[in-house]
Amino acid sequence: MREMQRLSGFAGRSAVDVRRTLDGGDIDASGAPMEEGGQPPTKEELAIRRATAAMEAVSWGECGDKGWASVREVVAEAYAEAGLQNLSEYVLAPLRQ
Repeated sequence: MREMQRLSGFAGRSAVDVRRTLDGGDIDASGAPMEEGGQPPTKEELAIRRATAAMEAVSWGECGDKGWASVREVVAEAYAEAGLQNLSEYVLAPLRQ
C-alpha cells in the first residue's frame, strides 16, 4: 500500500484529499465538492459521500489493523440516512450472526 502511494505521488495525503484532487478539486466554501451547476448536494448525497469517504479511508490504509471493522457501522448509518436501508442492513449483517 505504502509503495503504491509513493509511486502515485500521493504519499502522505489523506484519502479525502486524494479523492478531492482526482475529482478536480472544485469545492465550495464549506469544503464540500460543488455539484454541476453549483447546486448544493442533497442530504442523501452527503450521506453517500460519508460512506464512500469511510470506505476510501480503509482502502487507503488510514484505519490501521482494524480496517473495515472500524467503519462498518459508520457506512451502514450513512446508507440508512441516504434511504438505502437494504444496503445498510447488508453491511451490518455479519455483526448480527
